[in-house]
Amino acid sequence: IRINWRPRAPITINEMNSLSANGTWSAVAGATGLKVQTLFKVSGNASIEFDVAATGDGIQNTGLSTIDLTDEDEVADVFGFIHIPTSAALANFNSATVRWGNDLTTNYWQSAAKTDQADGTAFKVGWNLIKWLWSDATEVGTVTPATIDSFRIVFNVDAAISNLKVDNFVFAVGRNFDIKYYSAFAFKNSSGTFIIRPTSDSDE
Repeated sequence: IRINWRPRAPITINEMNSLSANGTWSAVAGATGLKVQTLFKVSGNASIEFDVAATGDGIQNTGLSTIDLTDEDEVADVFGFIHIPTSAALANFNSATVRWGNDLTTNYWQSAAKTDQADGTAFKVGWNLIKWLWSDATEVGTVTPATIDSFRIVFNVDAAISNLKVDNFVFAVGRNFDIKYYSAFAFKNSSGTFIIRPTSDSDE
């Protein structure tokens, strides 16, 4: 299926090409080794790399250039890339949670923890595109969507992971399509496979 439609441009949270170009990225809890990584990136010139020691570790930025999410409020979702460096790291990686708002302590949204990629497939070694649904997020306090300037990502892990990377976090609004289509596979056999014509009395 090929669909031609005009999307709403995503709103970039931070280009993640620097630790201090748009606010300052800092470690959360026991995260260490925070640095810019120019060899592994999804967009721009770099990504941000760090080590996590335990669940709750991550990075945050409370000085972002103000983002106006008035039109995206509770409609857009958060998308971002996480790089899991090795199979050993993958075995210890459980989920990621993001938080955004006017601050990170009093007035913010917090997502539900994501345990898979945006397309529903399992995490893998390398870059993983994650989608955090705003509809699954919890609002703490009262967030003013026109003045979002703070963002955090933290992780749930079973053991320490070195050299995690994150890049290209955006707010984006998708579009639902109700598409009618024709299929020649109108019957289903006892194993649940759709078939063109029935071959057994038990086919539905």
